[in-house]
Amino acid sequence: MHGKRHDGLATTAGDHYGDLSKADPNVPAELHDRAADNWRPLLAIADAVGGGWPERARWAAVALTRASGEETEAPGITLLADLRELFTAEKGGVLFTAEILTALVNREDRPWAE
Repeated sequence: MHGKRHDGLATTAGDHYGDLSKADPNVPAELHDRAADNWRPLLAIADAVGGGWPERARWAAVALTRASGEETEAPGITLLADLRELFTAEKGGVLFTAEILTALVNREDRPWAE
């Protein structure tokens, strides 16, 4: 019985290999570099399965990466990236300190409010 289950999984995996190997799933912004690369195949599978799995998989990826103590990105690098994003979005290229602080604190995906 055990062998039949593995045969079925192998067949299913083989049937979907082409689609999964070409998949480029959206990776949560909190995951960078190695963490993103490691989670990408599992996120592709979750997207293929559908239902609530894509959301659950992304939540788990962020939570488990944080829990493992693996830095997703150095805080200084993250801050610089967020500042670049703010200035890129500002067509005039000028932002006041109060505007920057408000925008950073309002980001729910970052620790700046803490």
